[in-house]
Amino acid sequence: GATPAGAALSVVERFDPAAHAWQEVEPMRSPRYLAVAGELRGRLYVVGGHSTSRPHLGGSRRLVASPAWHDTGLPMLNSVEAFKACSNCWCHVQPMQHDRVLACAVVVGARLYVLGGLSRAFGVLQSAECLDVDSGQWQMLPPMVHKRCAAVAAASPDGRVYICGGNGSARYTGECRAVERFDPGASAWESLRPCCILRNFASAAVAGGHLYVWGGKRGSEPLQHVERLDLEEGCWEVLPPMRCARNGSCGIALSG
Repeated sequence: GATPAGAALSVVERFDPAAHAWQEVEPMRSPRYLAVAGELRGRLYVVGGHSTSRPHLGGSRRLVASPAWHDTGLPMLNSVEAFKACSNCWCHVQPMQHDRVLACAVVVGARLYVLGGLSRAFGVLQSAECLDVDSGQWQMLPPMVHKRCAAVAAASPDGRVYICGGNGSARYTGECRAVERFDPGASAWESLRPCCILRNFASAAVAGGHLYVWGGKRGSEPLQHVERLDLEEGCWEVLPPMRCARNGSCGIALSG
């Protein structure tokens, strides 16, 4: 994350549900914000993001869409770190092939999928790649149907990956309702029925045969809206709104 002044943080905290308490653990080696993360085989992987470790906090942070892409001076990272809880330490692993900010991350089996985002060289990305933890190597996937950043993604129990909403413009003026599904067995993307609500910076989780999507924002307006996709029927249903509007939140499905 980042401080209110915009400085990237390396601080990491862990929550123990049994003790209902937070604990600070070893900080990351590289401060970063707008990164993505996923847990694989007892390790927490943190991928990409912005770093303000070199001084450029006085400049503009506005991200401008490609092809009129302007270098803000803020480093965009392709680096990856992994945290071992048993030893309370971080280590660097193989970097991604592209630097990415505002991407999505999903874990399926022994693979960490990283989808879309923003790149200094290419602007809003249509590309996706995955890390195979057995080989330690990144592999490029077929490009998505739509380029997007600030989208949301989740994986179903059968291993398919869903990505929803987001923005096709680095100016954050191109919110979309497009939904896609990646089948690792076929190594192919397919378009699904669009979601009901335009949004980016939302949250998502899969539970009970449904993909739930909530919050986010449209323009500058944070949203209370909640909807879910029936993974078998392929149709969307709007649910009662949350009590509080929120964007950029985190969500996870817990059994029980």
